[in-house]
Amino acid sequence: MKKFTKILVLTVALMAILAIASYASPHGIIENEPVSIPNGNVTIDGYINADECYSKPAKMNYDTVGYYWAHNPLSTNADIYYAYDDEGIIIGMDIVEGLEAIDERDGTDLTGLNSFQYSTDFDTLDLDVDTGANDYGWNGDVAGFMFDPLGALIGEGFSGSTDLSANYMVGLFQGAEGEEDYIRVYRSRSFEDGEVTDLIESAGRVTENGWAFEVKIPWDLIIEDTDSASLGFVQLTKDVIIQSGSVIRTNVLYQDRFFDDEQGDVATWGRYMTAPATLPDGTPGHLGSGEGIASYGIKLNLLKFDDVNEGDWYKNSVYYCAANGYVTGTTATTFNPKAKLTRGAFVVILARVAGADLTQYTESEFKDVDASAWYGPSVIWAAKEGYVNGLGDGTTFGPGNTMPRQQLATMFFRYAEKAGLDVDGRADLTKYTDYADIGSWATDACAWAVDAGLMKSTSSDALVFAPTNPVTRAQAAQVFMNYDAM
Repeated sequence: MKKFTKILVLTVALMAILAIASYASPHGIIENEPVSIPNGNVTIDGYINADECYSKPAKMNYDTVGYYWAHNPLSTNADIYYAYDDEGIIIGMDIVEGLEAIDERDGTDLTGLNSFQYSTDFDTLDLDVDTGANDYGWNGDVAGFMFDPLGALIGEGFSGSTDLSANYMVGLFQGAEGEEDYIRVYRSRSFEDGEVTDLIESAGRVTENGWAFEVKIPWDLIIEDTDSASLGFVQLTKDVIIQSGSVIRTNVLYQDRFFDDEQGDVATWGRYMTAPATLPDGTPGHLGSGEGIASYGIKLNLLKFDDVNEGDWYKNSVYYCAANGYVTGTTATTFNPKAKLTRGAFVVILARVAGADLTQYTESEFKDVDASAWYGPSVIWAAKEGYVNGLGDGTTFGPGNTMPRQQLATMFFRYAEKAGLDVDGRADLTKYTDYADIGSWATDACAWAVDAGLMKSTSSDALVFAPTNPVTRAQAAQVFMNYDAM
């Protein structure tokens, strides 16, 4: 059975012989794609909701981690979501525990023993008895986060395996009878190690397959710890960090505990970190230290549009769609939310939402659609799939024409139906003051779109559908976010 102390001794010996600060698997790393993180409104309640404006998830799984200081591959999967606001960076993590766990030394099947383990106290399993360092914080399953804002640490030459930033270690504790579970956060590898739960907004819970949590780590804390880690060479401000286009290099650590039936107690299955494919010097990522700043395997790109403000009804939807790559900004710093959406732009967005492979769509049936145009393959795809029709006699598409609301509803109805969604619901459109203006060809689709919550009245004073009004970019973003939340 697993005896982590023996593995640790072996690891130290290998470190001394090979001058490598980790014991990682030799498998190649599939690096996480850069993650665009939105300026979003997130309620910290332990539930990661699509309409809260999170990023697309970064992945922690067998392919994206180096299993450092461990003799077994990761038997846990996790999705890691990011957002930010003026106060701090927000992280949501949804973790699936108890996947197949085969001990690589003797082939013993230990599946199930590594199911989620609550923390009950500070870590004593992996405490450094010589120095008293408590790197992992808690004695149950632990997720840890570390940051290099703007790549400032590595930019200053702090790139060795011993160069670290603070770790924020998240553990879930079981509430007393009748009380909710709760999160505690421990800061380690800093100049002021210790519990920082009171400084961090957090919530977490056990799920059917593992556990999930949300934490908001204040910018002020990250700035303070970056300053300390750099011995004062890197001094940042919040305003500098949260500019549009800022990049934060980050890493995620997972400390996976299991119940060792031989010992009759909880022990450590292994430690895992997201890793880059290669280190900055070209060395394969899994040969790095894992914890050192050179090994940070996720890049966060902050999204910030100067023309999307706090309080705008479309703020969340704009950032949600931008973070998911559905709708891009018109420049690096503007979204142009009130601009009219064209038919060509709509099908481009729809193709992105569908994840369509457009490489095969090279011949257009429309006179006014060049297959080489930026919208060409998307229009050809949408027409062949039956989502869109031509105009008039069907020989033209009108890619530059604005998109009326009833057309959007119709195209989305066709898309949802083919995607296998329930499209049987119908709202009573006769309650709308302009019901008579809705084309007979679009009535069913508009009634479904309202019933499904995809589209709403354009007025707060009365029910108005405005079927012929052109859709704006902000309205389109709201519809696409609503669709994902269905």
